Amino acid sequence: MSKTGVVVVTHGEAAVDMVAAIEAMAGPLADVRSVSVKAGETRAETEARLALAVEELHVDDVLFLVDLEGSTPFNLCCRRCTSHSVVLSGMNMPMLLKLSTAARDVGAEALAEELLATGKKSIHIRTRG
Repeated sequence: MSKTGVVVVTHGEAAVDMVAAIEAMAGPLADVRSVSVKAGETRAETEARLALAVEELHVDDVLFLVDLEGSTPFNLCCRRCTSHSVVLSGMNMPMLLKLSTAARDVGAEALAEELLATGKKSIHIRTRG
């Protein structure tokens, strides 16, 4: 199984900021690229930056971590999917922290499942009482 690269895609600068925050805590994230989708950006501009991010990774398997399902960035990532690619929406900081220690040679789908489980476990409601 080949190594899985990751493209983190968000509206605004959240992708860059979240990856930087995790790298400050856990060290550099290998084979990770960030794509920030700016307000007013055309689909073609976003598609070109997604293509460049994937190309820079030099990997066969790609996991796209996206902030919002159904959004234009999500749909553009889905279009870039091959048989070795997966799109995971609802990306959060715990998922990125887990990415710093997760095995990357298990394939994009298995990596996505591991990050999904971590993301779900990290969501809590606290009340006074």
